[in-house]
Amino acid sequence: MLVLALVAALGGVARADAIDDLASKLRSSEYKVRLAAALSLSRILEPRAVALLVTAMGDSNQTVRGVAAAGLAKTAIRPLPPADLKAALLRLCTASKSDSSDFVKGQAAKAITAIAAAQGAKTPATPCTAGSTGTGPVGPVTQPGARYLIVPKVADQSKAALPEDIAYLNGEISKGLNKNTEFSAGTVAAKVGPKQVGYEVAVNIKILSATKEGVGMKVACRTEGYVATYPGGSILTIGNMRMDAAVMTSKSEKDIALGKKDCLGGLADAIKDTVIKFAKSRP
Repeated sequence: MLVLALVAALGGVARADAIDDLASKLRSSEYKVRLAAALSLSRILEPRAVALLVTAMGDSNQTVRGVAAAGLAKTAIRPLPPADLKAALLRLCTASKSDSSDFVKGQAAKAITAIAAAQGAKTPATPCTAGSTGTGPVGPVTQPGARYLIVPKVADQSKAALPEDIAYLNGEISKGLNKNTEFSAGTVAAKVGPKQVGYEVAVNIKILSATKEGVGMKVACRTEGYVATYPGGSILTIGNMRMDAAVMTSKSEKDIALGKKDCLGGLADAIKDTVIKFAKSRP
């Protein structure tokens, strides 16, 4: 779910300016601006970007923290100065154990595993990595027992999403739900078990666009939706199910397609997190 900030051809000076701009956006009072910055930093393979993602792990918004953790799983697998690598792992280790959000805990744990696998013997010893006095890489923090069956149903109302975009968003929502062992994602043919509660998550893609902005392209996406009982279809009140995201890419068709996946993937994480919180809040 991660985005190229500027085309590589712009060179080191332009890239440095882009990182400075993203660093400023991480301090914005608007969480959507901070989220977009974290997504963009996740595609910049430089130590400064890694350091900024480590900073974003302390954001007040759990979606920003989760995206930052996922970004570190992509950027910190590259060769890094030992001090920067250890700082990233220590921040992820803390998040995997004590973050208030299960989503962030899971993303941090996955990042630790990915980094340790990529860095091999260069992996610094921390309480969450092999070779330390800790217990090794930790997995997603979940509670036992699949109590909830969730059936995602994604539709396109933007008239711009391709069938593969719809399938991708549906798959990412399902994948995110299945990482929490209290939840199981099913299809419209799924049957609710005797000890399960079923919910249908209707997600409509309202915007999926790519427009020129500066030297690159801005990919924007928006979804709206609701949660209903499953089976039965009685719509339930869940609060705000409108999700927005935007990322920057180069002008190449390949990067724009990847940008759309990144954008939709970020929304999938937010949708999953919202649905889990809602389901657990009900009697």
